[in-house]
Amino acid sequence: MPKRWGVLYLPDMAVFRYLELLFFALLFVAAPLLLLYGVYWIRAWFAMVEKQGRVPCPHCAELIQPEARICRYCQREIGERPIAPKTPRGLFQ
Repeated sequence: MPKRWGVLYLPDMAVFRYLELLFFALLFVAAPLLLLYGVYWIRAWFAMVEKQGRVPCPHCAELIQPEARICRYCQREIGERPIAPKTPRGLFQ
């Protein structure tokens, strides 16, 4: 039988114990997993943004900006290269 405290009925302490265990399980198990999952997606997003609009250097194959005249990695001049026509990207390409 719950104990009476003022006008409220308090449940037995066993209920609080289960809530305490649930809270600590969420705090120490689920929170780090969600944090690692978030870090993974943030790093993937930055990698995707970094590669957008880049073309490989003909000498060292590092990704550089298409307008670059000198490669920032191998310091070699980039000759005139034909500009590939941009094709529209579909949803699954």
